[in-house]
Amino acid sequence: MTTNLATMPSGIAPGERSQVISRNDLEYLGVPTGIRGSHHSLKMLTELKNEPGWMVGSGGVREWRFLGFTRMDDQVYVYGPHVSGKSLDEILDLGPEEGLPYMLRLVNALLLLQERDIAPFGIYSDGVLFPDSEEVLFLPPPILAKLKDSRSESYRIGAFEILNHPYLKREQSSSFTIAVLLYKMLTGRYAHADTTVDGVRAKMRNLEVVPAFLLEPALKEEISEFIMRAASKPESCGLKDWQHALSGWIQTGIFRTISDEEKNQLLERARDIEEKALKGLKKKLFFEKHGKRIAVSAIVVVAVGFLIGSFLKNALAPRVTKGFAPAQVVEAFYTASSALDHQTMEDCVVDGAGKGEINEAIHLYVIAKQAIAYEGKSYIVPADKWDSDGRPVVAAPSFVYGVAGLEVKQERGEPEPVFLAAYEKWTRETEETSLGSAAGPLSVGLKIKERLYLRQDKDDWVIYKIDRLESDIIN
Repeated sequence: MTTNLATMPSGIAPGERSQVISRNDLEYLGVPTGIRGSHHSLKMLTELKNEPGWMVGSGGVREWRFLGFTRMDDQVYVYGPHVSGKSLDEILDLGPEEGLPYMLRLVNALLLLQERDIAPFGIYSDGVLFPDSEEVLFLPPPILAKLKDSRSESYRIGAFEILNHPYLKREQSSSFTIAVLLYKMLTGRYAHADTTVDGVRAKMRNLEVVPAFLLEPALKEEISEFIMRAASKPESCGLKDWQHALSGWIQTGIFRTISDEEKNQLLERARDIEEKALKGLKKKLFFEKHGKRIAVSAIVVVAVGFLIGSFLKNALAPRVTKGFAPAQVVEAFYTASSALDHQTMEDCVVDGAGKGEINEAIHLYVIAKQAIAYEGKSYIVPADKWDSDGRPVVAAPSFVYGVAGLEVKQERGEPEPVFLAAYEKWTRETEETSLGSAAGPLSVGLKIKERLYLRQDKDDWVIYKIDRLESDIIN
């Protein structure tokens, strides 16, 4: 088996690109696996060999499969039927007028897969081909996903990580990828480029991206705004929105006439924004890395103040909840959680009830204050406000915290009232264990039911016991 000269350029090392290979005077599409003879690895690939890819076009969707494996240049390749056309890598290097119709083909194909209920998958820059037949070929996603782990980091970055948001799912992930591809096509560079996978992901979480029209000043500003909005808030732009937008841009054009003076002004703005964005990125990454250590130190310093303040307040001042009915005390305890108002929470309880929730509120209160001191804002989004705003996706490093959807039902009246509370509790999840919830990449939600017992203390109604009845993760 010999290699044809027709390789697919991708900014990836030549030895790692998909290639046209020939065997017995027949041409095939060959994909390097990164495997150099491991029988165990080959066995895993053999089990996946029959996983289908998808050839998508106006005629519908049909399956496309690899045919087998072969060794070439001391490396194992998986190969399938030859496809004549352009790769996704190649179209990114085309001019926008020529490249936009290919992007519309890609969006149309993704929409058709969505309509056929084919499970969404990540996009690989050398795993999407545009045959001369006007179709779109998606190489088998399970095989590409398995191969990714055996390839070099530079390949993983150039072919996959730079295109796919690590925390987005389904249509939102596709919308983000389309925005990234168009940004590259129009500006000549990726918005989140870095030399490491962790660096790319950190920039996707934290970097303020320079608007496309500042890097390509002749680009119409409204087109730039559409792309930037889809990249930062992909839930606001579905594939049908992309289909409509791209069709219009192809018809009306995407560039405007611009003077040299205005061009230079916009490029200067781009340099200023990029410089400030990189400085801001360093601060955010520093806080991500050291925030817990800073918070612990701060807690040690202020804990004494909290204890003294709480003692004096309890001894000398009336409770915030003075005059509250029992149901109002229950509601105040939960709503204060979202506001990190640990003092109100403390006024609602006695005998250690809710101690864990109060300590958590104190901890996050200190973290929020530290973030404001270092960066001028807190990354904690109150759950009740997030809920009333329609539950938008919250981008990392921000996360949702507190109680949403609270429902309180009285089970027993005075003199010792009992209430049943049902609510959603949202809190921070680590990046490593994140469930990628609807709230955002760093948030996890629990559906909770609790029974609360109240009595009077110094003429005030207080909660003296809380029993957790149910706690289920919100998928």
